[in-house]
Formats: sequence, structure tokens, C-alpha cells
Amino acid sequence: YPIAKEDNPLFQKFKLSTDYFYVCYAGNIGLLQNIETIVRASELLREKAPDIKFVLIGDGAWKPHLDKILAKMPCENIYCFPMQPMEEIAAVYSLGDVGLVSLKPDITRFALPSKTWDILATGRPVICEIDQFSRLSTLIEKGHCGYSVAPGDAESMAARVLELYEHQAKAHEMGQCSRKYIETCLTRQRAMEHYCGRLYAVHKGV
Repeated sequence: YPIAKEDNPLFQKFKLSTDYFYVCYAGNIGLLQNIETIVRASELLREKAPDIKFVLIGDGAWKPHLDKILAKMPCENIYCFPMQPMEEIAAVYSLGDVGLVSLKPDITRFALPSKTWDILATGRPVICEIDQFSRLSTLIEKGHCGYSVAPGDAESMAARVLELYEHQAKAHEMGQCSRKYIETCLTRQRAMEHYCGRLYAVHKGV
């Protein structure tokens, strides 16, 4: 569920000002994710839009490599924090004005990032770094919930972030579409209706 910035305890916990525009990735920092694209996007926007801040929350096999990269670059606009307890999930995914999903090429052939639904549930637009042929890419674009960019395309990610920063009314509208999609399509009741409908179809031999 959405939590407003002024009510989100993570801003105080992380010592972050609520005055900035935040782009948040939260979850596994592993080998299947393309976190380096996010880092490059932050570099592209560091001088162009200093009020945009990137926040990475999580841990994983690629985290030590991320730490080495961040240690060698100016970090005025990118912050890294450890994984938070599960009970903080609403606060975590509400922290960003925009949520990020990041995957390497072809991963959507066998996996879908569940964090997408967490981001949408908090009423935030999402930028998905995923295969452009994937069903998730189509869903996000057609649902007006955000944008998808090709894996490794830091320039497009930075451009989409900048667009949402410069047109925050549009970002808010996309966030409303995100929440509406969750409420109309992905509630437990809706899932059970689909599940029971499939079972009934099998029973009737449809």
C-alpha cells in the first residue's frame, strides 16, 4: 500500500531529505540483475539533474562488486542501503517517486520479477529494464504504469527518469494507474476467480 513521503519512516532511518526526487531499486543485487545499468544512469543524471537521487536497497552476490564501483565514483546522487525487514515492504517500495526493475537479457523467458507488483501496489510508476518482447513490458506500457527499457540501455533509463522528474503530474498519473491495476487485476479475490475459472474449464473439458 502507498505511504506518503512525510509518513515514511525510512527517510529518517536512512537520513534522506524528502525534498528530492527518488528513483528506487529494492531487492536482490545478484547475477541476474543489471544493476550496473542503474549506476550508469545515475552518472548520466548527476550533473544534469542533481535533484534526482538513486537509492539501492538490498543484497546479493553482485553487491561486493557494486560496492567497489561506488567506492571509485562520486556518490552525490546514489545511495546504497541493506535489505530491510519484510514488515517494512510498503515503506521500502513507497520510498521512491519511481520504482526500478532490472534484469539481464532473456531472463524474462523463465522468470518474472515479483517486485514489479510491489512497486505498482504502492502507487508508483515503474521503469523496467527488461526484454522488450516480454509480456511484462507490454503490460507496463499498455497499462500506462510506466516504461520499459532494453537491458543495458542506461541512456534510455536516464531519459525516462528525467522525463518523469520533469513531468511529475504525469508520474503521479502513472502511479494512480499502477495502483488501479493492482486493485482490479491482482487482488486475492481476483486471483481466486481466475483460478476457479480455470479449474471449472478443465472439469468441463473446455
